[in-house]
Amino acid sequence: MRNLLLEGKGSIEAVARRFSMHRRTLDRHLDASGSSFRTLADETRFEVACQLLRDTQMAVGEIATSLHYGDSSAFAHAFRRWSGETPTRWRESVHRAQPESTDAGASRGAAPARRALAC
Repeated sequence: MRNLLLEGKGSIEAVARRFSMHRRTLDRHLDASGSSFRTLADETRFEVACQLLRDTQMAVGEIATSLHYGDSSAFAHAFRRWSGETPTRWRESVHRAQPESTDAGASRGAAPARRALAC
């Protein structure tokens, strides 16, 4: 799903085709597992956004474009819904936390405590 989203082909129809099934069949499978396509797509976008914010110097607008948002404000709104913070503030807090986490032996890119989804 990650690759399809980055290619701009992250619709439920495209993902269902990748698994050689009808979109409704995929929807039923996801529903049976207690999930939805939108939830999985949002989680995937959030993971990619976190990685780009943490590991690159890409501008927020560039990240929004790479994730196929119409504009950076739509991306910022979605990111805030996922994390509770704006993309810029999240990036700053992760970068501030990195030296502290490295000293404590934690993994690189330790996330701030306030988060709805985890990266």
